[in-house]
Amino acid sequence: MAIQTAAKGITLVQVQTPRDRRRFAGFPWRLYRDDAMWVPPLYRDQIKAIHPLKGDFFRRGGKGVCFMALDSRGRVAGTICAAMDPARNENLRAMGKPSECIFGFLEYRQDPSVLRALIWQARKWALARGLERLVGPFNLDYEDRYGVLVDGWDHPPALLCGHSKPYYREMMENEDFIAYRPDNVAYRVDLDQPNPALDRVMTLAKRVEQGGRISLRGADFSRLDREIDLVYSIINPCLEHLNDYVPFDRQDLADSLKAMKPLADPELILFAQEGPEEKMVGWFPGLPNANETLKTLNGLHRPWDYLRLPALAFTRPRGLSVKSVLVLPEWWARGVSILFFARMRELARKKGYRWIDLSLTSLDNPYTPQLAQRLGATLYKRYRVYTRDTSVA
Repeated sequence: MAIQTAAKGITLVQVQTPRDRRRFAGFPWRLYRDDAMWVPPLYRDQIKAIHPLKGDFFRRGGKGVCFMALDSRGRVAGTICAAMDPARNENLRAMGKPSECIFGFLEYRQDPSVLRALIWQARKWALARGLERLVGPFNLDYEDRYGVLVDGWDHPPALLCGHSKPYYREMMENEDFIAYRPDNVAYRVDLDQPNPALDRVMTLAKRVEQGGRISLRGADFSRLDREIDLVYSIINPCLEHLNDYVPFDRQDLADSLKAMKPLADPELILFAQEGPEEKMVGWFPGLPNANETLKTLNGLHRPWDYLRLPALAFTRPRGLSVKSVLVLPEWWARGVSILFFARMRELARKKGYRWIDLSLTSLDNPYTPQLAQRLGATLYKRYRVYTRDTSVA
């Protein structure tokens, strides 16, 4: 279905057929073909994500629709998905906050008329459903590659982090989008470089360990549901201090953690427990930076990309990505995070990793940015989630 827009030469097409989904999902390969920092996602995963019957977001009850902007020659010039998450909006309304239309898969040429047409259509879809503000980009997933990269184009993104063209920020803000919350940032610790701050942390960690109150262990995947229950028992108390925080649902958490299991080394999924009762007080998961492999595989976009798989079977990424630092608030000042990182550093070096990524954390988190500074980490990427009221024409 073609939709005429006010932008000259731009037509919007709703994604409906398998061919549409292939064109929609394949557009980033054209947009970023000369960008050495872009890490292609798995092509088939993108097609599945936007499928209204197969995508995880839709299977959990989400609603949404995807659109392509076509230029006068019929070529894809931009893409967007507009969606609503009924469970999230129910929570937002219960807290007295505006309902949201999340938008994602937002990619576009450096042409303001293309972005304007895409946002116009997302707003139109949101208004028809009574939604009060646009929020994104979230690619039908609140954890994977969200936000617009606004600083840090000199390194490829780590696992679950995205990449954007440098012009995205200015063009979004020219369309009256503002920051939805404080920026999310990624930190980097190089394990092969001299780091006096990290050396001091290692010394402090030994003192904490000698205190004997906290013990660390790796994950037990033979009791995966029990491990998920333990993480769930602390994740909301650990994060509820953040602005605009919406509590995790147990099933959503389980889906996310089970998706990570094929990548995970159980020794690097650390649990912190107190005393003989083994009360759960913290969680610190480290995962191989699979983006290094995805980059080599080109997201398995073309049949010949599969020929590269055998050569990668015996290679290990150089980076280890820590995706969360959960410590119960009453334990924040008691050295648990220091103990976590000291153990992770020890294990990472033993297993041949060269650097550790800490991502993503919000700048309004009073805890993780301070920890990163104590570790001598470098802030190397900054992402921004944007919002705009649907009342803004």
